[in-house]
Amino acid sequence: MQIPILQGRDFDSEDKDDKPNVVVVDEALAKHYFPDQNPIGKSIGIGRVAISHCTIVGVVPHVCHDTPGEDETPFQAYVPHTQLDSDDAYLIVRSNLSSASLAATVRQTVASIDPGVPIFDVHSYDYVIAQRFVTRRLSTLLVALFSGAALFLSAVGLYGIVSYFVGQKSREIGIRMALGAQAGHILRLVAEQGLWPAGVGLTIGILAGLLLARFVDAFLYGVSAYDPITLVLTVLVLWIATLLACLLPAAKAIQINPARVLNE
Repeated sequence: MQIPILQGRDFDSEDKDDKPNVVVVDEALAKHYFPDQNPIGKSIGIGRVAISHCTIVGVVPHVCHDTPGEDETPFQAYVPHTQLDSDDAYLIVRSNLSSASLAATVRQTVASIDPGVPIFDVHSYDYVIAQRFVTRRLSTLLVALFSGAALFLSAVGLYGIVSYFVGQKSREIGIRMALGAQAGHILRLVAEQGLWPAGVGLTIGILAGLLLARFVDAFLYGVSAYDPITLVLTVLVLWIATLLACLLPAAKAIQINPARVLNE
């Protein structure tokens, strides 16, 4: 698994069932039970081996063995399979071969050593990880779909409200144009009047979202509830919807092209 050895040694061919039991522990266990001491050579009890007392021969980093969201094991210890009192075992093979080709090769190799050893439940590492996360991925997909729908409805609703507000000012826009107001000035005025309440609403919404984000943080993996990219994209979508809701009705009211006016 490419877990580096920080102190001591790894298991070797001498660690057999007729030799003293050995164990490799993680940093967390070593620091907890042997603070400010060298753990190499110390003896600890491991319940899953034939003899409960094992000599520490190596120290490795603490790694994540459990599925995210589950309680993490505080301490970890490794024993050689030759000293492990168990009827089953997991074989992990690293190779550049395809999963099917590798499975066939492993079966042939094991059968050549002991035909009576059964091999079952053969899967690739990616498949095992995918199965562990299938429920979480489904939950994430549902949350993403509902979030996207909520964002779309918010943008449409915001566009409709601001567009209606600007449409009510058609008479005022006509009067200003009759009095000599420039098209660019009209658009800037309408945009300022429309963006100001939208900006206040977005600010309140962002603050409320940040306060309530901690309630959904436990359901997220690989991304924070305070992810800045998500927040920026959400605000950008709503801001663009508001801007279009201001410019398009105003441009229609003064019968001009909004792109041409913005370039003036």
